[in-house]
Amino acid sequence: MKLFKCMFTVALTFIFLSACAQDSKIKNHPAKQLETVTTNPENILLDVRTDEEYDAGHVRNSIHINIYSEKFEEEVLKTIPDKTKTVYVYCKSGKRSMQASEKLVALGYENIINVTGGITETPESLITTD
Repeated sequence: MKLFKCMFTVALTFIFLSACAQDSKIKNHPAKQLETVTTNPENILLDVRTDEEYDAGHVRNSIHINIYSEKFEEEVLKTIPDKTKTVYVYCKSGKRSMQASEKLVALGYENIINVTGGITETPESLITTD
């Protein structure tokens, strides 16, 4: 019985560490501090919200790819072919952007940053409907 408990504990530890390894590839950046990000043309801002949400207001110069699209991964690969670029991913609050960030890491993107707080906490001066 002790051997079983030990093996079970080792297995759970391995699963936990494996899950954390993927998450550690994703950094976080607060939406309130996006000003410095938007001034660097090397950065890519990826809005993963719905079309309606994007049309209502989005960060200037952002790329829009709806996370709910059946072709999300295909569109990302086509739109952002350089997997070494720094990609800031945002949504309304941070949940969908984290899901999208995980998909990007799984696709092999190296510099993924989840924007915590999303568009809700983004300074109004950075938001446009153009």
